[in-house]
Amino acid sequence: MGGAVLVAGFAHDLEYDGYKGELSSFFRTLVDWERIKKHCHKFVAIHSDDDPWVQVKHNKIFKEKLKAVSKIMHQMKHFSGDDGINELPIALESVLKISR
Repeated sequence: MGGAVLVAGFAHDLEYDGYKGELSSFFRTLVDWERIKKHCHKFVAIHSDDDPWVQVKHNKIFKEKLKAVSKIMHQMKHFSGDDGINELPIALESVLKISR
């Protein structure tokens, strides 16, 4: 069975003004962690310690609920081109490690 690499992932509505309607629709039902674990056995959660959109606390949720390997990057913001991040080698490394 495969795995998943979660980059700036989140487990519940982020509750930002202006985005409530968009994101809330993804979380109308509770996340079924046990069902997720039946489909994937390996998880890596990658977050930045200064992400303005997704707080690093979500990394802890994935670590607790999915036994994800936790990767906290420093000063990478939201991993976007707008933040000057055009490559994320840790994500590639994580995919390759899961695939072995």
